[in-house]
Amino acid sequence: EDGLNPKLAYQRGDDIYLYIDATIGSVNVTNTPDLWEKDPAFSAQGLIWQELGDSTQGWDIGGAVKIALPGDQTNPTPSHSGYQIAFVSDGDVTIWDGSELYEVAPAIEYSDLPAWSPDDSKIAFEGERGNVYLWDSSTDQIEAFELGDAPEWDCASNLYVQDQESVVVGYDFSRSL
Repeated sequence: EDGLNPKLAYQRGDDIYLYIDATIGSVNVTNTPDLWEKDPAFSAQGLIWQELGDSTQGWDIGGAVKIALPGDQTNPTPSHSGYQIAFVSDGDVTIWDGSELYEVAPAIEYSDLPAWSPDDSKIAFEGERGNVYLWDSSTDQIEAFELGDAPEWDCASNLYVQDQESVVVGYDFSRSL
């Protein structure tokens, strides 16, 4: 399977599949009947996903080498460069760079759903009291930004947040905060 260029990773049943193309179709990369894998995402270091039991595993597509992050994690989210992974560990947003762990917001309880900005300089995430928080890597500062949840960035550095009435609100972060 060397040289495959997958177009899409998705979950079907309890396994993770890669869609290669119309000729090859999809390939089951986990095929583990006793485990439940979900939430696949690409990174520069391979495909990552979450396994039942909240232990984030990785799969290097070319070499088929499985890696494991230390501890219990949920919501693994690779940076756009692919060399860092943000995830939630014991309610804290944490970054792993392949060798070291860094807690982004240890003082904010119930952190969830980290989302990298397109340039990897910021992470938006859900936190306590229904706020969306914004961490800036250049200053290591966190700002309580907006009531709501499910933060997502688009490729133009606009941040979208679902507010309490399920309305999506957008904010332009293409310039500095």
